[in-house]
Amino acid sequence: MGRKETMKENEIVLFELKNKIRDYPWGSFDGLGLYCGIDVPSNKPAAECWMGAHPEAPSTVLLADGVSLSLRELIDRQPERTLGVQGLKTGAQLPFLFKALSASFPLSIQVHPDKRTATQGFEREESLGIPRDSPLRTYRDANHKPELALALSPFKALCGFRAPRETVELFGPTLSSMLGLRKGPDAEEYRNLLARILRIGGKEKKALKREAGARALMLASSGDGEAREAGATVLRLTNLYPGDAGALAPLFMNLLRLEPGQGLYIPPGLMHSYLEGTILEVMASSDNVVRGGLTAKHIDVDELLRVVDPGARFGLWSKARPGALPNIETWPCPAEEFALERLRPDSGNLLSITSGGPEILFCAEGSALLAAVGAGSAKAL
Repeated sequence: MGRKETMKENEIVLFELKNKIRDYPWGSFDGLGLYCGIDVPSNKPAAECWMGAHPEAPSTVLLADGVSLSLRELIDRQPERTLGVQGLKTGAQLPFLFKALSASFPLSIQVHPDKRTATQGFEREESLGIPRDSPLRTYRDANHKPELALALSPFKALCGFRAPRETVELFGPTLSSMLGLRKGPDAEEYRNLLARILRIGGKEKKALKREAGARALMLASSGDGEAREAGATVLRLTNLYPGDAGALAPLFMNLLRLEPGQGLYIPPGLMHSYLEGTILEVMASSDNVVRGGLTAKHIDVDELLRVVDPGARFGLWSKARPGALPNIETWPCPAEEFALERLRPDSGNLLSITSGGPEILFCAEGSALLAAVGAGSAKAL
């Protein structure tokens, strides 16, 4: 194990991370390289680059003596040296997970649990003996998963339920009648509507698919801007996932379009689906995803209906806010485990910052040289 490392209150230690690429089928072949400068394989999609200590795909660190350790193991061995004096006050673990994500195809309709639900779900699946790496597993850890996304490219997402009037207008009379939607749904009625859509089967499902296709085609060809895009998105999802009633989601979920530099906060309980684009994403250190459709992965409609919060609201920032120090911008959100900041060096290309705990520095454009007080050498990004 070696000697115990101790730190001074203001000492900063730099570690270079080697990060794992996740090759999910919805990933892009060029997004992570084009917008993030990440080297990715050319023969398969690169969906996400994970930066952190989550056991599912921890980063690795090459130490000065040539030993390579996972970041998780390094934190276990040297918690004070890796997390800092301030970081240890919240527990001996990295509280956040940082990702670069690039999607060419839609991700699943999904919800992330709050802390209590995640703990209960994790303990339940542990007691049932479901292996943590099983494709049938929903709760892979006991943590909640609020998350904040920063668009690096034009980015589209479905996020939260539409205003009731919009949903009624987009559904039209026939679809509304088929699904029992006689008035603008309130929050709880949205849960019931979602249950009818995701649980429908047999002849009713065939009739719904037929009518939804006709309605989407009409909207895509003759609707106004928002209705046209909603209809076109339904047609795209139906083509990608034929027979999945979740393809109707653009008719009752908000369709968001983010430009580079805009931020999106997703709290636990908010139903969403990323459609396409490249983002940086920071979240509480968790991989808990409850899926309801638009995926070949494990779907648990009953659990999604229990976890979803129809009244949850997303946070959307048209641009970054000034940070605590000059040359720093931020996208403020209520999460306690993380913050996202953008550093912009001054005209002399020099920027001095302080750290109150563990941080991951990521260079999305250009190059940078990092030097820390007390560190023996600089690190290049």
